[in-house]
Amino acid sequence: MRWRSTRQSSRPRSSKKVTVEIPVRIGENGRLFGAVTGKDVAEALKKQNIDVDRRKISINGEVTGEGVYEAVVKVHPNIATTIKIHVRKEDKSAPHRCSAHRLLVA
Repeated sequence: MRWRSTRQSSRPRSSKKVTVEIPVRIGENGRLFGAVTGKDVAEALKKQNIDVDRRKISINGEVTGEGVYEAVVKVHPNIATTIKIHVRKEDKSAPHRCSAHRLLVA
């Protein structure tokens, strides 16, 4: 019988880089309405079948507009990985992610 060490089993199964795309509302001055948070990143990861707790995600710097940003995901106390966040302007035809805005529009 062959034993695997816990160190080996805690390694990520895939070494590919993960990129998530987050559509946001952007004003005419190029600034965001609201903020991009760990919750938004966790939801985008979930769409890629990657389940991560929002509290384990830390976005580097402040997301101020369209562009590519980085976030650190703590998979384990000793293991962290960096992912890319592509923030882009949302389609006007797409439904809004904010339920309060839907109440004001309706």
